[in-house]
Amino acid sequence: MKSSLQNQLTKLQEKLSTLDKAVEISTTTAKNTTKKQQEYASQLTNLQDSLNQPHPPLTSYLKLYHNESETILNHYDTQVIEIENLLKSYQPLISQTQNLLNTINEMDFPTRLNQLDTSISTINEGVKNVKNNVNELLSNLEDEEKSANVIKIVIFCLSALSIGGIIWLLM
Repeated sequence: MKSSLQNQLTKLQEKLSTLDKAVEISTTTAKNTTKKQQEYASQLTNLQDSLNQPHPPLTSYLKLYHNESETILNHYDTQVIEIENLLKSYQPLISQTQNLLNTINEMDFPTRLNQLDTSISTINEGVKNVKNNVNELLSNLEDEEKSANVIKIVIFCLSALSIGGIIWLLM
């Protein structure tokens, strides 16, 4: 039984040793946490003091920013007014352009182009017919000219015979 008791005492001492280490770690952690809290509180106080103090460079930058913003806003307003004036001056041109576009859209170019194409085709057919008629007339004229030449020859021959017959009779 002694050895069992001895075992129990050894285990108890190990656990006490572990507890002592845990207490030591907890104490160290508590001290460190307290130290960190003090540092954090000090930094917060410094930050609060810094924020409460006027910052001349920041204030001057804010004033400069405000002045530049005002200048930019004034330029913007001026440009808006100029653009509105330009738009007003171009309004008649815009109106006339819109009227021109409406007129062009009303002209119905596809239909007109189809009509022109049909007219041109008809004119081409007419030109071909006239050309054929002229060629036929020229051919007829050539035939008539040949006939006229034959008639002239016949008339010449008849005239020569008549003159010869009259001369023979007169002799």
